[in-house]
Amino acid sequence: MEDFNFRSLTSEKCVKLQDFPLTLHHLSIRNSIIDRSVFFYTNIGKPVTFDLEILDLGRCVYLADGNIHQWPNLPQLKELFLEGCPFIDKHLLESIMGLQRTLKVLDIEGSYGFETAVFIIGENTVNLEELYVGCTLTKDCSLFLITKGMFKHLKKLCLSGTRVTDTGLEHLTSIVLSLTWLKLDMTHVSNRCISNVRRLLPEVVVIKNTNVTVFRVFRNEGCAHYLNKAHHLL
Repeated sequence: MEDFNFRSLTSEKCVKLQDFPLTLHHLSIRNSIIDRSVFFYTNIGKPVTFDLEILDLGRCVYLADGNIHQWPNLPQLKELFLEGCPFIDKHLLESIMGLQRTLKVLDIEGSYGFETAVFIIGENTVNLEELYVGCTLTKDCSLFLITKGMFKHLKKLCLSGTRVTDTGLEHLTSIVLSLTWLKLDMTHVSNRCISNVRRLLPEVVVIKNTNVTVFRVFRNEGCAHYLNKAHHLL
């Protein structure tokens, strides 16, 4: 259900997550307008548990509005896509990660973000296999916060549109040895570094992003990883 306006003049008439079947497995409301505190509202004293495993909120631009503590009980959630949802700050990310420790896939590309986002994600996930943080404030100093024991199962990582250089990438790949897929901007990473990474991780596939727009009017919101995955599901 994409490109919808889920808001209303009165909160009673707003569409809420609890209006969907509890047995729903996969939901995408990409490009929709929602009020997060209303959309995720559940009746006090009547906790609702959803079976959702895949939730795509890509480009829901008002996602960061509302009460930071209002996040649904999604104990089965495995994949969460927040690509192009601006102004996701530390408090909101900590709120999400505190409840979603079962995640295997997380996409926060184009959320603007903050420098410690990768560290918070690494601290609060155990089984994460795919992480997409392109077009965020991720830099070398962000990756230096990663220590042994974090991202033990991480296979795919997108750093496209970030400021990560050889130094940060070499630190990352010396710790996260499970990586098999990397997407990088070649404006900040050298071919020498890529060769070193491939020697350390012989199974890794490196995708070189060379599409750089110097005078971009609108911010790049990400690589549309959800759309690529959804295409393969059809």
